[in-house]
Amino acid sequence: MIFIGEYIVELKNNGKIRFWTYDGGYKWTVTSSSAVNDGSWHHLALVQKNNGGQIYLDGSLDQTDNSGGKVNLGLTLKTYMGGDLRDYYRYYSGKVDDFRIYSRALSASEIQTLYAIID
Repeated sequence: MIFIGEYIVELKNNGKIRFWTYDGGYKWTVTSSSAVNDGSWHHLALVQKNNGGQIYLDGSLDQTDNSGGKVNLGLTLKTYMGGDLRDYYRYYSGKVDDFRIYSRALSASEIQTLYAIID
C-alpha cells in the first residue's frame, strides 16, 4: 500500500492539532488539548518515539499517546504541506514558518530551546 509509513498532521475544525501515523493500519493518534486557531503564532513540535507520539505547544509537552509503537517514515512517500494526497478537498489555509523534519526524536530541552529562539 502506498501510504505505509505516512505521518499526518491536521488542524481539526475545533482548532486542535491531531498527529497520527499509518503503517498498514492506524498505529497511534495524539490530539492537542488546546486549540491553536486563536489568531496568534504558535510553536508546534511533533515527536514520534518508540511507543507513540507527542505534541509540544509553545515549548511545553501538551499531549502524549503511548499506544501504538514506532512507525518508520516511508522513504518513497512525498511530503505534502497544506493538503492530503488522498483527499483533494481538504487544504490548510493558514501560515507556516520554519518547517523542519529531523531524523531523530528531539528531546524536551531541545524543543524548549527552539521555542525560545523563535519566540
